[in-house]
Amino acid sequence: LDTESFARLHHLSIHGPRERVWVVATLTAAQVDDLDLRILDGFRTRLIGHILAPGLATYFAEDPASGAENLDPGVEFTVAFNREWLRFWISQTDGTEKGYYR
Repeated sequence: LDTESFARLHHLSIHGPRERVWVVATLTAAQVDDLDLRILDGFRTRLIGHILAPGLATYFAEDPASGAENLDPGVEFTVAFNREWLRFWISQTDGTEKGYYR
């Protein structure tokens, strides 16, 4: 993004929720090197899924207690809620799991 577009996205990610506008963004591990780390400040809520490099999972969570490095790929994700991390499972299409958290 050019400087002005980045500034607008950053502003929207920080102040948008007050106006009921939420920015949702994803990235793959291959895109990490291209990430402008300043943008992370705007995303207060982070859903962390399985990341092949455990150090990156903890880095993005910004909390070693997140357990993000131990997620089952394609099945679990974790999110911070108050002062703890909740782990969620994605329901399987064959009905073997019921999406729940612990």
